[in-house]
This record gives sequence, C-alpha cells and structure tokens, in this order.
Amino acid sequence: MNSLVTQAINGSFNDDLAVNNFFDGVRKFVRAGIPVVVVGHSSSKSGQYGKSDQPMGSSAIVGAVRHRIFVKRSHGFVILKVAGNHVKPFELKLRHGDGAVFEVVEDVAYEVAKLEKQQQRQARTLDENRRIAEWVMENCQGMSRRAAAQALVDSGEFTLGFESLRRKLGSNGPVGKLLVGKWVSG
Repeated sequence: MNSLVTQAINGSFNDDLAVNNFFDGVRKFVRAGIPVVVVGHSSSKSGQYGKSDQPMGSSAIVGAVRHRIFVKRSHGFVILKVAGNHVKPFELKLRHGDGAVFEVVEDVAYEVAKLEKQQQRQARTLDENRRIAEWVMENCQGMSRRAAAQALVDSGEFTLGFESLRRKLGSNGPVGKLLVGKWVSG
C-alpha cells in the first residue's frame, strides 16, 4: 500500500488526533501483513539550520512510523538519510544510473563507524595520558623531563618508548599540559 499523508488524513495533517486516527488505520494493514509506505513532504523553506529533513505536519507523524527516509538531491547525487526504530541514523550517497539503477557512492554509516572507532582510540589515548600523568606525579617529583621519561620506560607499566614519553611530558605535550602546576621538574 502506498499513501500520501496529506491526501489520506481526514482533517489537517497538523492535527495530532487526525494523524493518530490515520496511523491507527495504517496499523491494521501492517498487522494483516501488508507492507505500507507512507509518503510525506518536508518543508521547502529554510530555517536557522537550513532545510528540515522532518516531515511537515504533526510531530505524531515521526512517532508513528517505524523508519523515516529523507531523500534529497545534492550536486548531482541522491542522498538518503535514514532514521528509525532500532537503527542508528545513517546516510547513503547514490549516483543515478540508467533507468532505476542507483550506485552507492558513499555509505556514511561506514564513515560514522570509522569516526566512532577513532573516537574510542582517542579515549584510550586520553586515559593513557591521564595514567602517565598520575604516575609521574607520584614517582617523579623533582626529576627532569628526561629522567621522568626514563623512569616511565623503566617502570614497565607503559608501552611507549623513551622519545614518545619525553615529548608527551614537554610543556606543550598532552601529559605536560595535565601536569602544569602539579609536577615539580628538576
């Protein structure tokens, strides 16, 4: 079943009650095993953050559907923004071929997963920098930066080499910045 929201709602598509009544009817089809695609439109007007990818009308529309797919054209490509139940929002960038053939040019979900992995890696680095700073404050008061880096290597608690640790302990290094005013170096 295919339905255009603005034509199928008995009343205004801004009215929550009318929208909920419409989707009560849609759910009867879904419960009977009939797939339903409801087509809505977003506003063509630009707001403070650009054009919205939310459907026009009552906010009940967003809450009533399982998935939303926002389609837009951008620089010769078709962009699909997908959001919904049990799905992390993602985007697909498609190139339109002959007829109804589309080629996936970029899977933004993959790019997001890559970014999340990078952020996890950064979190591990931040945790390691904090551990190094704590170790230096407890064990290296009065030592020079060179001696503290050697003590860190000798401790066997850290996997970084002498030069990496010495750079981290510098006044512009990530650990050195954590130690400002807390570590008295010689």
